[in-house]
Amino acid sequence: MAVIFVASSQPAQVSSELSTGFTEILLHAVASVFNVDITTGANDYLAIFHHGIRKAGHFTAYFILALLVVVALRKSGISGRNLYLVAFAICLVYAISDETHQLFVAGRAGQISDVFIDSSGAVAALLLSYGVLRPRRVRKI
Repeated sequence: MAVIFVASSQPAQVSSELSTGFTEILLHAVASVFNVDITTGANDYLAIFHHGIRKAGHFTAYFILALLVVVALRKSGISGRNLYLVAFAICLVYAISDETHQLFVAGRAGQISDVFIDSSGAVAALLLSYGVLRPRRVRKI
């Protein structure tokens, strides 16, 4: 949660520069792997990738958060359906509070669409953890 809070506290300029730098590295790596010339229209490619990278960051951050919340809740003795409901509620409330927090950061804006992306990352992690952690029934032959 602290990592998400710190990332959300960065002014828009700083956040954009960080994600643009990462996007440029990734874009050049992808272009070299697929042997694609990106010199023509590089700004178009960068804009498309940049948006995708920023949204993937939201998804990934909340995916990881949900996994960590599941581990913490299991350690505290919560199990079964309640484990996943409480984990989702924690992630959803934090996503909403994070977007609200961004309303007060220079150049940033809270977006409902980001809450949906964050929640999607959390749901994906919860589904994965449910598939891994649920008790297996042994079939009798």
